[in-house]
Amino acid sequence: MKPAPGDVIFINSQVIHSATSISNDEEEASYYCINFAYEMVGGFHGSLMERNFVLPFLRNEQNDFLLISEKSEEGLLEEISSKMLHIRKLFKETEPERYFDIFAELVLIWKELVRWLHKTEDQPSTRRPEDYETSRKVISYIEKNLGEKLTLDLIAKEVCLSKWECSRRFKRIAGESVWSYLISARMAKAVELLLYSRKSVERIGFEVGFPNINLFIRHFKKEFRTTPGQFRKNH
Repeated sequence: MKPAPGDVIFINSQVIHSATSISNDEEEASYYCINFAYEMVGGFHGSLMERNFVLPFLRNEQNDFLLISEKSEEGLLEEISSKMLHIRKLFKETEPERYFDIFAELVLIWKELVRWLHKTEDQPSTRRPEDYETSRKVISYIEKNLGEKLTLDLIAKEVCLSKWECSRRFKRIAGESVWSYLISARMAKAVELLLYSRKSVERIGFEVGFPNINLFIRHFKKEFRTTPGQFRKNH
């Protein structure tokens, strides 16, 4: 990767990275950096925005970094650069309400990145049509049977593949394992029920596929760093 002046680089927060100055007596280099938590563009933990438009890209090994340059889609570099400069300007202002504008610009930047990535995914790559079809079937089956006792063997059998081939196809598209997606889907449904129903924590855990409350709490705490009960109380 050799960026040119004016290029924009998105670096995945899941990847360890650092920046080193290359300036010397003859040449100076500078850059503008925006660090933000993915929750700012994905909404609350377990939301549809997070599941569909944030985590799949962060967990995809092909998205360690994204270089947006003049060679990218026409107008993309200019669009993202202008929004970044606007954010820089907003940070220098004093009105408390400016943070709403900063948030809005970050969401729009992410929207442009996601749109661009979706378009590039449609181009020839290592992903095959059968990968998409398998992933679609796996996701559909999981969503319809979230509360059942699901295993990789059972899911693979449903799509008429070995569990190894099922896993490979799914990961090429989703960027995560079938099991990881299953847990994320269960957590997302649990969050929805915690926020919008009066069902007990134990009942919610059972409905999203956990046979006992301790297992549900352990997975929930691992995902959100709090218990289901405390999450409900805080929201």
